[in-house]
Amino acid sequence: MERLGLVVKGLWLVDFDTGDGYLCWKFPELRLGHYHSYDHGFSDRRPINDVVEELDPDWARA
Repeated sequence: MERLGLVVKGLWLVDFDTGDGYLCWKFPELRLGHYHSYDHGFSDRRPINDVVEELDPDWARA
C-alpha cells in the first residue's frame, strides 16, 4: 500500500499522500472528501473543495 501512496492511520482511516499533504478518507465516507497538510492531522482536515479553491494544488488538476 505504501507504494501506492497510502498511509494507514488506524482502523478504517487512510491518508493518500499528494506531495504536499494528504487526501483523507474514513469509513463510512463514500468518497475522498477531505484534505489535511503534513503538519496537521485528522481533526484538522478540511473539505477538498475549499482546499482546491484556496491553494489550487497540482494534484487537483490531474
